[in-house]
Amino acid sequence: MYCDETFRCILCCTKRALIMSSQPKVQRLIRFGLFEFDLAAGDLRKQGRKIQLQDQPFHVLERLLNRPGEVITREELQQALWPADTFVEFDQGLNTAIKKIRVALGDSAENPRFVETIPRKGYRFIAPVQGYAAPSVVAPRTGRRRLWPTATVSAIVVIGGCVLWFRMNQRREPAPVPVPLTSYPGSEILPSFSPDGNQVAFAWNTSENPPIHSNFDIYLKLIDGSEAVRLTHDPADDLSPAWSPDGRYIAFLRTLSADRMGVFLIPAIGGRERKLAEVDLVWPKNPNALRT
Repeated sequence: MYCDETFRCILCCTKRALIMSSQPKVQRLIRFGLFEFDLAAGDLRKQGRKIQLQDQPFHVLERLLNRPGEVITREELQQALWPADTFVEFDQGLNTAIKKIRVALGDSAENPRFVETIPRKGYRFIAPVQGYAAPSVVAPRTGRRRLWPTATVSAIVVIGGCVLWFRMNQRREPAPVPVPLTSYPGSEILPSFSPDGNQVAFAWNTSENPPIHSNFDIYLKLIDGSEAVRLTHDPADDLSPAWSPDGRYIAFLRTLSADRMGVFLIPAIGGRERKLAEVDLVWPKNPNALRT
């Protein structure tokens, strides 16, 4: 039993070492909303599910994500993705690519959440982006003779570590260690996890000295350890974030006065908030105290 498990582990680690040693070690993963854009693998995923996107729309989306918030002109896209010696109609090709991107993201030109059209100029990616976007680079070809020494050394190192790990775990497994999701200065309260478990929304008062700055705002953070994104900017306290079932919106409470609060809704990717209702903090004598 021990020999079989060890042998399988060695084969698995050797194969992985050979593959990893022959590929450029560049991590290019971009997250926005519920989507992940993996430039290295050439994949667009939503909550782990791969979304089909053809090459030309994929490369257009890559250009927009490399410079979020900036206007990418049609001329730039033409020079980068439609070489002069091609026979493709550029205007029609670009318009079709943008339409396919919006279909894949569930976006619209009239009320964009991701890709905004700048009339007579180009396009702009308007959603908050988290991750590292590097320009596309074509790796130079290398001969097999150059890859084998590196692959062999990597395989030996990984095999040794794998065998050691396996023997240690035959005896005991370490207990899981809890890791805090946030450790920011000030006060962080009322966390709420997204339906897919990949994000957490919480109220944060960033000040360590309340007399100077004492209001809470709603922040959003990915579980993988990336920086928190601020969703609300009102000077009043914003509290108690709660996710919609589809993970697209976050509801929260805002202090309007000493005895009254408002119920607001904001997209999870950031954007314009809207008020849904107002509610008294004490039991109302008037049954119509809750008004929209």
